[in-house]
Amino acid sequence: PVAAVLAFLLGMCISPIMIASNTIVHKVSESNMMGKTFSSLAIVIHMGFLSCMLAASWLAERIPHLYILVAVGAAVATLGAVHIALHRKIPWLE
Repeated sequence: PVAAVLAFLLGMCISPIMIASNTIVHKVSESNMMGKTFSSLAIVIHMGFLSCMLAASWLAERIPHLYILVAVGAAVATLGAVHIALHRKIPWLE
């Protein structure tokens, strides 16, 4: 039950981000390249997920799980803060 609730909350948080990113891709892609663009995007997303799962499983065998979660959380927060600081305004989205 806890995993189901957490998965639901994660889905609720990630859905608007995915919808917005797909909308941006639709706006900047040419009509004749839509199929290639979205299939390539799916390949990149799935390969990223699989490679992170492989790295996490390899690390989970060697170090405690808490250290992995803290390190990933810190990395995501740091990268997000750096990205916000460096790219405050994107002119082609307006």
